[in-house]
Amino acid sequence: MLLSQSVHAQQDNDSFKNLPDKPWALDVNAVPWLPFSEDWSSGLFETNLWDTNESSNWRIAGQVGSPAPAAEFYSIPAVGNYQEALTSNWLSGRDLIDGNIYLSFDLKHSLVNVTGTEFLKVQICSDTIWNTVSYFSNISDFDWISQKLNLTEFAKGSIFKVRFMAEGVNSADINNWLIDNILISRECLPPLNLTGSVNFPNIYEVLLSWEAPGTAHSDWIQWDNGINNDAIGLTGGGTFSVASRFTSGQLIEYAGSNLTRIKMFPYGPNGTIVLKVWQGANAEQLLLSQPVESYIAGEWNEFTLNTPVPVSGTTELWFGYTITHNATDYVAGCDVGPAIAGFGDMISLDGTVWESMSNAYGLNYNWNLHGLIESQDGSKTTQLILMNTTEENFQKHGKPRAGNLPLLPGRFSNEHKVNGNRELLRYDIYDCYYNEPVFIGSTTETSYVFEAEDHIYGFFHVVSAVYTDCVAFSNDMSLFFPKADKKENNLLVFPVPADNEISIRIPTTLSSLEIFNFSNISILKMNTLSLGETLINVSLMQNGLYFIRGITTEGTVYKGKFVVSH
Repeated sequence: MLLSQSVHAQQDNDSFKNLPDKPWALDVNAVPWLPFSEDWSSGLFETNLWDTNESSNWRIAGQVGSPAPAAEFYSIPAVGNYQEALTSNWLSGRDLIDGNIYLSFDLKHSLVNVTGTEFLKVQICSDTIWNTVSYFSNISDFDWISQKLNLTEFAKGSIFKVRFMAEGVNSADINNWLIDNILISRECLPPLNLTGSVNFPNIYEVLLSWEAPGTAHSDWIQWDNGINNDAIGLTGGGTFSVASRFTSGQLIEYAGSNLTRIKMFPYGPNGTIVLKVWQGANAEQLLLSQPVESYIAGEWNEFTLNTPVPVSGTTELWFGYTITHNATDYVAGCDVGPAIAGFGDMISLDGTVWESMSNAYGLNYNWNLHGLIESQDGSKTTQLILMNTTEENFQKHGKPRAGNLPLLPGRFSNEHKVNGNRELLRYDIYDCYYNEPVFIGSTTETSYVFEAEDHIYGFFHVVSAVYTDCVAFSNDMSLFFPKADKKENNLLVFPVPADNEISIRIPTTLSSLEIFNFSNISILKMNTLSLGETLINVSLMQNGLYFIRGITTEGTVYKGKFVVSH
C-alpha cells in the first residue's frame, strides 16, 4: 500500500511559492474562517482560489474521484527533479480558543515503477515557513484512503495555507496522485459513551449518562483477523524482525495516548523473542527493546511493556518483535490473509531494511500482532461535530434536523464567552425524535434525569459539551420507552419492584399471557389462565423493566409491567 510519514515541524525552505513576505499584513477580515471544504464539483481550481503556479501537471480529473471529479497530479508531461504544488488560499485559524484544527482528505496513487523517489507531501505554511506534516511515496499502488492530520500547532491562532507538493526525480515513474474531499475544520472533544435507561423504580423517567471529554480509553489495534493460521520462519533458521505499521493519519485519534501492551501468537516453542517498538518512516527509530523471558507456544501471549511508548499522532508507529529460531521450529504466527500489504505484513531480515512480506515474498498474510493503546487524557476524538458560536454561523447554517446537527441555534449568548479561557462550561441535552432537536435542559454533571412524555414510544437524544467558543456533540442514543398504560384493560402486578416473585391479578380468563423484556423479546409464555391471582417466579430474571401482555379468547388485550430488582 502506501508509505505515509508525518514529520513534526519539518521545514522545507527550498520552496516558498506563493508566499508574501509579510502574511500578517493581509486583510485578515477577508480571510475565510473554518471550516473549509473542497470536492472539486465546480471543475475549476479557481473557484476556491487554489493556485497551481501554472503547472501543466495539476488538473481536474472529471472521470475519477471519490466520487468524481478529483484533483490530479498527472505524470504527463514528464518532468524531472520537480516540485509542483497545489496551494490553497489563505485560511484563518485566528481567535480560536478551544479544540484542534485538522486536515482530512482522500488520496489515491497509481505508479509505473517502484522507486520510492516520487513523493506527495502535505504541507502547511505559517509565518512564511512551509512545514511538512505528512508524505507519501511510490512504493506501491493504493486505492482511495482517508487521511486526517493535526494542523493545530501551525494553524491555531494564525493565518495559514496548505498545499499538496508533488516532487521527485522522474514523474514518468508514476501515473498520478489523486486528491478529493478536502476538509479543514476545528474540532472539540465530545461527551463520550452516551447511554440511556429507565430511571428505576420511576419507570416513566429517563436516565441519560455519559463520560466527560477527556475520560481515559483503551483500544487494541491490529491488522490481522485475530485467528492464527500458520507460522513464518527462515528456511535454515536465524533471526528476523516482524512488525505492524500504523501511519500518523491512522493514529491521529490516539494522539497523547500510550502503547502499553503487545499481544502475539508464537507458534513454535523454541524461539528467542525480543519485543520492539519503532517510530518514523521505515521504522527508523527504535523506541523500545524488551526481551521475552518465556512464552506459551500455540496460543495468544500478552506482554506489558516495561515503559509505555507515547503515541504522538504526528509520526508512524511500528510494533512487533525480533525472533531467533532454529531450522525446524517456526515461531512467527500469522493469519490466513489476505495481507494488508505495507501495514500488517512488514518484515526485516537485517533489522534495517523493511519490506511487505506479500509484495516481496508472495506470502499473503498478516502477523498475529495486537497493540493496546491507552489514553490518559481522553485524546481520542471520534464522532465530533464542530460548530462556531457566532450569530453569523447561526444564520448561515439554519435549523438542524434530527441525526444531522451542524449547529443548534439559540443556545448561546455573550454570557458564555467569558475571559477567553479554555473551559468546559456545561452539557446541553436534546431530544431529536422529531424533525428538529428539542432542548431539554442543561447540567454540569455527567447524567441527567427527566420525565418522558406519555406519547413517546422511542426517541433519540444527543448531549453536547459546550465550551467557551465551540460545541461538540456525543453520538446519538436511541431508547425504546413504554407508552403510559390506559386505565382500562390493565393487569395489576405487585410488588414493584420485585425480587423473587410477582403476583398478577387476572380480571378474566386469559387464553395466553406473555412476558417481554425491555428489548421486546419474549421470555415466558403461559396458556389458559383463570380469573384470580397467578404467581410467577422472577428470581432468575435480570434486573430491569418487563412487559406483560394477556389475551382473552375474544381477543381483548390486557397489559401490565413490572420491575425486577435483586
